[in-house]
Amino acid sequence: MNLVDRELLRRLLDSPADDAALLLFEGVCSVVDAQPGRKGMLDARRRELVLPAVSAEQFDRLVHALDNTARDLGFS
Repeated sequence: MNLVDRELLRRLLDSPADDAALLLFEGVCSVVDAQPGRKGMLDARRRELVLPAVSAEQFDRLVHALDNTARDLGFS
């Protein structure tokens, strides 16, 4: 089971929140507004992932890289 999948990354990129981010907490990755004091480990912020038009293959590579990063941080 992936921690980060295409749907989750799409929700992050489409989020209206200025500081949207992927947050890892208790083995679950969610899209949240990354406010100070929020518990969990941030994996990626939307503003860091502003993407020009990318191919489906490039999008899938980003999903795979973010999922691997989450796993490297000790989540499974």
